[in-house]
Amino acid sequence: MAKPEFDLVVIGGGAGGLVVAAGGVALGAKVALVEKHKLGGDCLWYGCVPSKTLLKSARIAHEMRHADRWALDPAPPQPDLARVMTRVAGVIESIEPNDSPERFRGLGVDVIFGAGRFVDPKTFEVDGRRLTAKAFVIAAGAIESARILLEINRSSAELMFPRSASIGRYLSDRGWPEVAQKW
Repeated sequence: MAKPEFDLVVIGGGAGGLVVAAGGVALGAKVALVEKHKLGGDCLWYGCVPSKTLLKSARIAHEMRHADRWALDPAPPQPDLARVMTRVAGVIESIEPNDSPERFRGLGVDVIFGAGRFVDPKTFEVDGRRLTAKAFVIAAGAIESARILLEINRSSAELMFPRSASIGRYLSDRGWPEVAQKW
């Protein structure tokens, strides 16, 4: 059996995948990072960052209306959605260099763009390129990770996600109560 090309292949370039890839390289591993869209994932481009930026603008508008709580005269905010969205884009733009392919290549990560699939337990194929590794981390988000698991080993996935429950129901009925108890 040939020696694997990588110590670690990370599938998914969102927040989790980026941390794993950077950590692997920092520990001396030869790492490949596979992403089918843009590094930064949903958190940077569509979820966490834009939503928290919008919420911050809404919070400031609320505080302006209720400034009397801080012994200041309240002022009616005059929101301009175009300006708010320009700010959202600016916040994303300020964070994006930290999640960029250039940064990760500079760290020593082999960044590969494209959709892929497992062809066997030690090989992940992306646009015809076969990546072999000692270990794989699937950091592709809940839905995509479940799809990949189904491809790898349907019987293992069925143990995790029983047929009687959809993935969403499984997470909401079984996963979240456990998480909530820890908080």
